[in-house]
Amino acid sequence: MVRTAARGFMSVITVAVAVVAAVSVSVPVAYGVDPEVDNRRLRNNSTGQCLASYSPGSVSITKCNNGAGQKWTASGPENGRIFRNVNTDQCLASPGKGKLAVEACNNKAAQKWKGSGPRNARAFRNVQVGQCLSSFSSGKVNVADCGGGKGQKWSR
Repeated sequence: MVRTAARGFMSVITVAVAVVAAVSVSVPVAYGVDPEVDNRRLRNNSTGQCLASYSPGSVSITKCNNGAGQKWTASGPENGRIFRNVNTDQCLASPGKGKLAVEACNNKAAQKWKGSGPRNARAFRNVQVGQCLSSFSSGKVNVADCGGGKGQKWSR
């Protein structure tokens, strides 16, 4: 009788562990930090350069070097992702049409970006202004009307 109860208890424990493991695997990472972009660079497919922030308030695009200024952590759902720079601890934002900045993180619409496309050619549309993160010439990065061009595609 004791052995039967023990086996039954162990079966329940085994099932419980399996359920917890299955749930843990199936929970999307979209609401936490995405390991695919955690401390990763954002490389523009047109210029081959990386999005960077080396001082508070400043955002640029420079030759990729894997330095802290070019590393970004993405968090939040895919339709409102926030990019925090590892170096400055500030968030990428579009405070108005055609404007791009990094600023103190506040979780407002200006700091939220909706990603679309494959991971090696993603476009990021700002939730507040509806424009896309763009770099069409070396050394310049901004937001512009989304047209789907190579300058609006980003990879790691």
